[in-house]
Amino acid sequence: MASGNLRFHLTPLPHGGDLGSLLRHKGGDKAQWLDLSSACNRVPWCPPASFIEPWSGLPDLTPLKLAATAYYGAEPAVIGAGTQQLIEALPPLWRVQYGLGVVMIPAIGYREHGFAWDKWGFTIRTYENVAELLDQDWQVAVVIHPNNPTGDVVSFALQQELMECLTAHPDRLLVWDEAFIDVTPEQSLLNKDHFATLPDNLAVLRSVGKFYGLEGFRVGFLFGLPKQRAFLQSQMGPWPIASISVARVSGALLDREWQQTTRERLVEQMLAFKERVIPKFCSVFDSVEYQLTPFFCTWFLDDALQAEQVFQSLHQVKVHTRLGEGWIRVAMPTFSELETLNSRLTSLISGRYGKELA
Repeated sequence: MASGNLRFHLTPLPHGGDLGSLLRHKGGDKAQWLDLSSACNRVPWCPPASFIEPWSGLPDLTPLKLAATAYYGAEPAVIGAGTQQLIEALPPLWRVQYGLGVVMIPAIGYREHGFAWDKWGFTIRTYENVAELLDQDWQVAVVIHPNNPTGDVVSFALQQELMECLTAHPDRLLVWDEAFIDVTPEQSLLNKDHFATLPDNLAVLRSVGKFYGLEGFRVGFLFGLPKQRAFLQSQMGPWPIASISVARVSGALLDREWQQTTRERLVEQMLAFKERVIPKFCSVFDSVEYQLTPFFCTWFLDDALQAEQVFQSLHQVKVHTRLGEGWIRVAMPTFSELETLNSRLTSLISGRYGKELA
């Protein structure tokens, strides 16, 4: 798609975390719903009692940059108002410097990547497997690792091949989105044990919304692209991050004890989810094809119509999920939410099949 013309008239894409919008349209009390549509950590990092929230004065990004460097093991090239702002900044940069070309995006994945490039007139093509990028002709490619919502990961061997491909084609750009990598940081491209240096035409995106549950503070980091750093920083403007966000996210990035405890808790929640509710969900979805991660579980159904029907069925018991094209993603609930979810799924199954599910 795309002809080279700017396409800013495109209709915005739907997202999870939209229960308020749904209820404004349909009516209802938000407190009665279990909203599992957004795959962010549902127990966010909270500051200690001694934390001072800076509500006045212009933001100073230096503490945030230092905290990010300590946590990620690399200095961010650019800090933006969430990785979404950074995703939006890349297409105009590449159009100015290299002109239009083909952008390869995953067939299933965070759709804002393709949407951003499409708006700027690039030709969008999809791939089913990351390995296809080694043989295809492209100017820009996007890899989501691990993928949202499929949960797919890229092997280290394939990562190495992709880095070699980038080095051999310096006019290409690879956007590597690691929004969901924090539970397994050893799999990150920023892990120095794997790659001492990375190609200059690689952009690694990191988010604090998913793992830290701080999506409302709107902070994201871009690593790499040293030659385009000044251009990107200029696009962000002088104060892209609010002072309160600088302070809150800096504190979270430096809290090693919370990070380790949270990794352990997310895995424990995932195992409890697998044991307690996945059998019930498989009955509701009439499908055992799913992908489980510490942040979410995605079911892949026969088609978009079946997904829509199941999505509406869950609304009967006030469970809100993320509806995709032929798939449904369920955010990982907390332990207390798990009990509520278990009860509501049992109620739904009892109503549909006329029997209780043990």
